[in-house]
Parts: sequence; C-alpha cells; structure tokens
Amino acid sequence: MIDPHELIGVARLLNADRGPQPPSSEAIRRAVSTAYYALFHAMLKEAAERFVGASDSSVAYEVIYRGFEHGQMSRVFKDLEKTTLSEANKKRLRRSEVTREIRDFAAVFVSMQQWRYLADYSPRFSILQKEAADLIDEAEAALHTLAKADADEKADLLAIMLVKAR
Repeated sequence: MIDPHELIGVARLLNADRGPQPPSSEAIRRAVSTAYYALFHAMLKEAAERFVGASDSSVAYEVIYRGFEHGQMSRVFKDLEKTTLSEANKKRLRRSEVTREIRDFAAVFVSMQQWRYLADYSPRFSILQKEAADLIDEAEAALHTLAKADADEKADLLAIMLVKAR
C-alpha cells in the first residue's frame, strides 16, 4: 500500500543535502513531484477505504483507487477553494460551501499539482532547495488538514470526483 506520509519522507530525502553537496536539480524536481503525489494518494486511499473498506487486496479496492483522474480532481478542487461553490456543485453536494479544512486542502492540492506539472514537464523549470522544502512542508500540513476533515464531507467530494455527475 502506498503511504502518503512515507511519500513526504521520500520527498524530504530527495531534497536533502548529500554530505557537502546540495541535491541536484533533478532530485529537487522529484521531491516536488513526490510531495504532490502524497496528496494525490491520500485522496485515493481515502476513497478506496471509504467505499470498499480497508483491505487493499481486493479488486474493488484497486478499481476505486485507480479510478481517479488528476484533471477531474483539479477541476473539483478549484471550485472548492472558493467561499461559495458553483451552482453545479451546490446541487451535487446539497450545500453552498465546504468546510475550512476542505477549502485549505483543495488550495494546496491545486497549487501542488501546478508545481508538479512544472517539475515533471517544464525543461526550464528551476526551484531552490528551500522553496522545495517549503512546498513539502505545505503538503505535509495539508495531509494533517485532510485527516481532520469531516468523513462524510470527504466522501461526498470523493464521489463527485470519481463519477461524472449529471
């Protein structure tokens, strides 16, 4: 099973000094990308455990876990960052806003996804080790925020991310 907190640890290792030398720019890029994937996998794990149960050995668990798309998650989270939800999400979620924990997690998720895209795909992308460390800290804090969020609210959000609502 992929542990989001372990991914944060891996991101820190990638971004750490290696003796007298700082990490390479490639290692720093991977650290940023890995920090994003900690958030991504946290959401997948939440969904699979909520909708199937804690056993990660079942086919159903893997189907749910692998059923999410980065783009769809980003679209939903971008709407959740706002104080008032879009009309479509108000209708789907039967509420006009989400809690502070969900809004905060959504904002970090969207930001980290943008950083990950640059780190993974932009040949001109450059980031300082300290900036990457700050992003890793932000991702770790977002994991703690997600853990505090209401379970039923998270389930509602996961459902609209997973299934294209009509």
